[in-house]
Amino acid sequence: MPDIEIGYVQALAPEIVVAAFGVLCLVAGIFRQRGWADLAKPLAFAGLLAGMAVTLWQGRITGHVEEIYIDSFSWYIRLALCAVGTIVVLSAWTLPATGRIPEMFSLMLFSIVGGMLTASADDLVLLFFALELVSVPTYAMVAAGTNTAISQEAGLKYFFLGALSSAIMVYGFSFIYGAAGNTRMFFGFAAEGAAVSRGISQALPPSLPDNPAAWIGILLALLGLAYKVSAVPMHFYIADVYQGAAAPISGMLSYVPKFAGLIAMAKVLALIGWPLHGSFFWLVWLMAAVTMTVGNALALMQDNVKRMLAYSSVAHSGYMLMGLLVGPGTQGGALQDGLAGLLFYIVAYGIMNIGAFAVIGYLADKGREPQLLQDLAGLGRLRPGAAVALSICVFSLLGMPPTIGFFGKVLLFGSTFSQSQALVYPYNMAAVALVILALLNTAVSAGYYLRIVGTAYMRAPEEHITFPRPSTPVAIGLAACAILVLVIGLRPSRLAGAAGQASRSVVAATSHQPLAAPPAVAAQPADEWDAP
Repeated sequence: MPDIEIGYVQALAPEIVVAAFGVLCLVAGIFRQRGWADLAKPLAFAGLLAGMAVTLWQGRITGHVEEIYIDSFSWYIRLALCAVGTIVVLSAWTLPATGRIPEMFSLMLFSIVGGMLTASADDLVLLFFALELVSVPTYAMVAAGTNTAISQEAGLKYFFLGALSSAIMVYGFSFIYGAAGNTRMFFGFAAEGAAVSRGISQALPPSLPDNPAAWIGILLALLGLAYKVSAVPMHFYIADVYQGAAAPISGMLSYVPKFAGLIAMAKVLALIGWPLHGSFFWLVWLMAAVTMTVGNALALMQDNVKRMLAYSSVAHSGYMLMGLLVGPGTQGGALQDGLAGLLFYIVAYGIMNIGAFAVIGYLADKGREPQLLQDLAGLGRLRPGAAVALSICVFSLLGMPPTIGFFGKVLLFGSTFSQSQALVYPYNMAAVALVILALLNTAVSAGYYLRIVGTAYMRAPEEHITFPRPSTPVAIGLAACAILVLVIGLRPSRLAGAAGQASRSVVAATSHQPLAAPPAVAAQPADEWDAP
């Protein structure tokens, strides 16, 4: 195909489509008394399908327009957010009990749009606003998901701690701007497209300790972003928020903000380049090691299922940080590419964790959700379909074959171990130690994951517990999670191949040198999704 010039509309077409459907959900709320409010649910579902369709129709084009850069990386993230977002919408079909149906589903779409913008942001200011678009709707969703005081308390905690993390992050961005004299991250075109300015990745010195402002800026940015991914030491809010929010909202919180936060972390680390060295290697190493250990240790101590899954989310953030430690692979296959492993695993984690929370929403009776492990007793007898789906998702979270979680852990752990075998890599033993610690943590996690399955099948149902028959969309969403966990686990090459191509496009973008003018965009046909 011939080269094409892109503009804002073409560059942001998927985001525009999804946001437009979010506005339509709000419009449906205007006619609440006429019964049109329920149209927000199919509108939200259709909006995400439309976002997927536009992304696929565009193909994997590569182009740059001002502070926006689109490539295979942004293509993958847009598609993943819209695809898994459809499952979130289905699992939330019976929400909210508060009657705020249009607002809830509209906020859900706007948060997903923020995640999509995070992938294509090539400017610190745009990246900040994209992350805020992810987070701000979720504050309201947590508080408004139910009519209980615990939800409002959770929303308040989430808001104040989120504001603190955003302040830390943007303060770090200000240091980076001061050190580089620019907010553009990789492509340094001036606003009129004629003069050339250097992006941050070219302006920062090769040795960051020579520029304390840059060093402090990246450190603060990573600390603020640790809140988005619920990594230690910014994980304290997560159990209270997940417990207070409605189960489908908790499932969304474990995916969309975490995905956006990890992508933003990858962009910040790409400014200094991989492989990481010195203080930043040890920072990410320590964050990954402590996060997975603290998350699993706290999860073992829980009897509340939602709090248990919340701390499980912390542990999985530690696993995913291993992918950021390794970074994108410049050569070799899937086991040499940590960023590809991260991109694969975050999608896998989203599917299986949303499935686990969907079961809790599935079993809600008149707004009351199962909270304690004992509330799941007898599930295998009374609702065998839900018990099977829960078991599949939990076994995948544990990393048992042949599930998608097993293959995701193979990619993450394998890429970290492969990095340790590089002859020129100065942190060989540290990488090996991190893999061993991750394997031990996976074994420890069996202690609470198997408690969930054991309670569902091995204990008799409580007399006061009833498991109502759920709505059809919720059942479809739950079934989709269980099926995808097994199907992609058995045939992971397509998703792994797409993740590998997205990772390779990051290498191409970060190695880009400033040009004299904005480049023309070469439209590329979609490649086969072969494993990298």
